[in-house]
Amino acid sequence: MTIKPTMTRWNGRFVWAGVIAPWMVLGLGCQSATCETAADCHTEGALAPGQESDCQNSLCVIRDAQVPGRDAGTQVDAGTATDAGTATDAGTQVDAGTATDAGTQVDAGTATDAGTNPGTSCTELPHDPKLGTLKLHASFVSAESVQFPQGMTAITAVPSGGSFKLYGVRGSNKSLYGLGTWPEITPGATALQQIAAPEDRASVIFPSNFLVNDGSRLLAGYIKGSSNGDGKVLVHDLAAPANSVYLPAPGIESAIATTSSGASAFFVSAMGLEKLGSTNSDPAIHALKTQTQPFQAMTLATFAPDWSAIGGISAMTANGIAVFGYFSGADIQEHLHAVPPSVYAQALANGTSFSLADWPEIHAGNVEGLLIAGFGNGLAVHRGTLSETSNEVDTERVLRIPLAVGTGEVPTVNAGQAVSLLISEDSCTNVTLLVPMGRDLLVGVSDKNGKRLVRLREQQQ
Repeated sequence: MTIKPTMTRWNGRFVWAGVIAPWMVLGLGCQSATCETAADCHTEGALAPGQESDCQNSLCVIRDAQVPGRDAGTQVDAGTATDAGTATDAGTQVDAGTATDAGTQVDAGTATDAGTNPGTSCTELPHDPKLGTLKLHASFVSAESVQFPQGMTAITAVPSGGSFKLYGVRGSNKSLYGLGTWPEITPGATALQQIAAPEDRASVIFPSNFLVNDGSRLLAGYIKGSSNGDGKVLVHDLAAPANSVYLPAPGIESAIATTSSGASAFFVSAMGLEKLGSTNSDPAIHALKTQTQPFQAMTLATFAPDWSAIGGISAMTANGIAVFGYFSGADIQEHLHAVPPSVYAQALANGTSFSLADWPEIHAGNVEGLLIAGFGNGLAVHRGTLSETSNEVDTERVLRIPLAVGTGEVPTVNAGQAVSLLISEDSCTNVTLLVPMGRDLLVGVSDKNGKRLVRLREQQQ
């Protein structure tokens, strides 16, 4: 089997060997490989001859081994001082940039390519202190902006009085940290808890790129290296850490939480929650009910057989609409379906499951650069393009899709007209993270001035 970088790697998702076409597989069976340096990316035999692991965008990737003298910006590049491509240039005779190049056919840049005007570099373009060169839709405003907490690969915001306490996963030591109360963000010096269960701490693990909360607990996940999707979730109790538990969750892909309709549960996209009775061997959405101890699990939603589906990303809106995704082996696309709160609340109460095919699809597209998060009564969707040479994603835009629960007798979800929340006109500023915070959205922004978290909110009417 040939192992090559896949478009899913930027948002932390890897596919298991034998589940989908080999050309999309990393072969580790892992959902996310977070890192700070290449030294964190151990693969335990997953590399094919002529390949190497590297750390890019805080995620481990596998790429063709670099040949001395072939690096971008040196002997074989078409540029001059610093390559005029986007992130890391492949360097040939014609510019190896991806999205929109600064020049014509041959590289026209000199310093760092701005991606638009010939001869204009990112260092020369004006940058907004919050959003860099990104353009924000007029219906939304940017509020506070803080320095991005170093080393955090996933963040969640927990309501606390009239504000929010932030928590994060540090990729280097694979542990949970308190980050402070927004906007006074200072990562704690001591970890709250390791992501990995004690029995797995001697093994290579890959923390998932999500961290979610139900107001009183945090849920994170990981998959073991060199395994066929063997993974676990950690449910960390903020008030009583001694009550925290690790639960087997093979094939863990994503998770969200709900406290609506009196139900308290995490919805986990995986191949099962083993010790708790939900052991579906096929990918599905599983519910971990946390109202009583010990927790109980059940299969909440199933995928249609003809989808050839594996689990996908998920999000929860402020009005309680659950968005569940799956990756289809039939059309090689990610599909997002929206489920009204009354439907999953009834399933939780009755211990029954429903088919995701019965609920409307609100978005579908290439998985390249795909991130989603609830943003008020709607969904934020990041779209971008991935360079095969650099495995980095350039932001194209972030959409916002309004979502509302139907008013008829039969429950449904109505999707409004999508708008471009953020638009990138160059490759100088990228979105790296989307985090719901109440009705607002925290956006990870990266540009020449560094990385930061920016709070976006709807304009007051």
